[in-house]
Amino acid sequence: MLGADLPETVWFYEVDRARGMARTRSQDGKQSWEVPLAPFLGCLGVAPANGEARSTVVPGDFGGNMDCPEVRAGNTVYLGVRVPGALVSFGDGHYAMGDGEIMGTAIEGAMDVELTVDLVKHRETAWPRIENAEWMMSLGAARPLEDAARIAFKDMVRWVQAKTGLGEMDAYELVSQNARAPIVEMVDPEYTVLVKIPKSRLPGPAPR
Repeated sequence: MLGADLPETVWFYEVDRARGMARTRSQDGKQSWEVPLAPFLGCLGVAPANGEARSTVVPGDFGGNMDCPEVRAGNTVYLGVRVPGALVSFGDGHYAMGDGEIMGTAIEGAMDVELTVDLVKHRETAWPRIENAEWMMSLGAARPLEDAARIAFKDMVRWVQAKTGLGEMDAYELVSQNARAPIVEMVDPEYTVLVKIPKSRLPGPAPR
């Protein structure tokens, strides 16, 4: 992402599960640093619509290679079903990753994963959504980067409307003043942006 002239380089990380850290060394071996473990799945998706065949490196409205650190234990990911049976797939274990994934990879590694898959009927999910007790999150994937952000923000506005009953402009204002929008990755064929709203900021009854 930072330039075609960067040489191909490999770092090996030692994983200390007891401390929850991964350690590596500089290329000359003179310095080292640690990264806190925060495991997640780089890929989680369903089959695209209309029989389309997509490479596993591509994220999209079907999920796929989102490389989103919020696809992790304890969170619920919503994906719209586009073909009979959904054809859920997942993989690409990441032990940790910074926003942007600017070197093209996370700290990659094998992992054992258990998923619970439920079918939620009569609930449209145009783009991937993620939820836990504290946050609601919408993900957009596109190029250029602003299109990915536009998708994620518009989906969050729609989600806030559906959840709260706010009108469109009120929902835009709430999202505008409360959202966080990290750039998840900007190395894949489509860039990925996540828009997050803390549930504690959703509206309640107006005081009399």
